[in-house]
Formats: sequence, structure tokens, C-alpha cells
Amino acid sequence: MQIDKNIEEKVARFFENQPENMGTTLGINYLIISRDKMVAEMSVDSRTIQPFGVLHGGASVTLAETLCSLGAWFNISDTKTAVGIEIN
Repeated sequence: MQIDKNIEEKVARFFENQPENMGTTLGINYLIISRDKMVAEMSVDSRTIQPFGVLHGGASVTLAETLCSLGAWFNISDTKTAVGIEIN
């Protein structure tokens, strides 16, 4: 995993304190974490497919929402939080 040096401490705190959540359940694997760029991968498997065997759109949205929320959070002060509440 490639982590921006300027936010290493905040990233470490996030992973140390991260509770079980949708991202961990779906197996999101972070590849690049920085203030400017978030990259991750997610397997297409029984956790992320439709009954017809193709990637579920909700899983794709989960990946996008997770990366955007974390990317925003890594750019704000520790006294604030950033979460997505809607995808359009």
C-alpha cells in the first residue's frame, strides 16, 4: 500500500480503530491513499455479485462511496468528519 507521508499518522489511526464495516465485509483493499488520490480494489466474488453472476451495481457504489468519504476525511481536521450520504 502506498500512503502519502503527510497523512501517514491519520491513516494508521484509521486502520487501528476501524470497526467492521461494509468495506471490510466486501474486502476492499486499499492500494494508494493520499490527499489527492484514493485507489483500491475489490474482488468480484459471492459478496459482490448479483444473483445472475455479474458485479452488483451496489457493490460498485460502495467502493466509490468508501473511497470518496475516506479521501475527504483525510483532507479535513481531526475535529470533523466526512461521510457520503447520497450518490447521484
